[in-house]
Amino acid sequence: MRNKSAAVQGGRGSSKSKSAAEIQDVGTPAAIPLATRVGLLAPGGPAPLSPLDEIRCRYRIYTGKKMAFKLCQNLVAEGVATTRSWAQSRAEPLAFIDESLRRWCFLHGLSRIEAEFHEFSVAIRDEESRQLSFSVQHWNLGHFVCRAPLTALEEHAKGLGAAFYQLLAYTLVRSLGSWDLDDAAICVEQMKEWAGESREKEGGGGEEFEIPDLDACIPAFIAEARKMHISIRHSLRILRAHCKGPFEPWVSSLLRMYALTRIPIDKRLMADPEEGGYDYLRPIPAAVLSFDKQDAIVATVDEELDNWSQCSSPPLVNLKCDPFQPREMREVWKILRIYFEIALETASLAEQWRIWTEAEEKKNEYRYRDRGQHSGRAA
Repeated sequence: MRNKSAAVQGGRGSSKSKSAAEIQDVGTPAAIPLATRVGLLAPGGPAPLSPLDEIRCRYRIYTGKKMAFKLCQNLVAEGVATTRSWAQSRAEPLAFIDESLRRWCFLHGLSRIEAEFHEFSVAIRDEESRQLSFSVQHWNLGHFVCRAPLTALEEHAKGLGAAFYQLLAYTLVRSLGSWDLDDAAICVEQMKEWAGESREKEGGGGEEFEIPDLDACIPAFIAEARKMHISIRHSLRILRAHCKGPFEPWVSSLLRMYALTRIPIDKRLMADPEEGGYDYLRPIPAAVLSFDKQDAIVATVDEELDNWSQCSSPPLVNLKCDPFQPREMREVWKILRIYFEIALETASLAEQWRIWTEAEEKKNEYRYRDRGQHSGRAA
């Protein structure tokens, strides 16, 4: 997997030789550079999501120079940038904003996030009525192959694997978005309806539809838990009871993700996707939760990806605020930090699972090899 943030330089500078107020309030608008991968200041207006490599347009940002300089002041006041960066950007506000966002993303774990989810960026657009739009965008789905890790959890303690899956899906739905068993079930029902309608039109004949067999791919303990309609509270109790032990890193990571989604935020700053002019109102989810590398859940998301590839859709999170309102700006940075923290924990969990799965596969390979050698000796 490519690491797009490796070229970003700079550390967490703590010295501040000047105050944010010393960044001027007026000035000549800066020349607008080409779009970059990290800390993207994207063009305004809804558009189909495409790889950043293909973006060759110039920014359309900030209706007035006062708004640009006010944002620069805010970046320093909130610790996102330093006045040293202002000097290094030669007092070019757009260059300063771009570099500040690059640095902020890098310091908030972008390298590890992109190792799992590839493209992941913060975008800023100017809006009407003296507002700015901040959004978190991504272009690729991460993939959790869950069967082996969940089975290991379930074998360690009855109900633990099912509780882990339920809370993982619940947490991702409330934050980065996921394509899981519930989404796959809805998609399969739609496929059945379309197949039935097609047969009716063709008089009982027509093209045969291959509908994924969802029931066949679900582990028995997951299916049993779903039938029992176990609550989130019950799953939390099970996980907290096993936060110490051989699977402590996994459980701790998931509980941190869940805790981050519980932090109160000002939802009035969240933009309504229906007002964005998007063709498809659901954002691209950050992760697919399947049980095998190629199963019925993967088959259903492949069908749905056609909608996302052909239509415009909203970002993972889209916030609108007035840069002249300090409270709103503080809340925006708080929400962005929460989303990055969740993405970092999610990426960490995905990495832990992948390393564990690879180690287990090697163990099984050695076991089979040893059995073969013993059989040969016995013969």
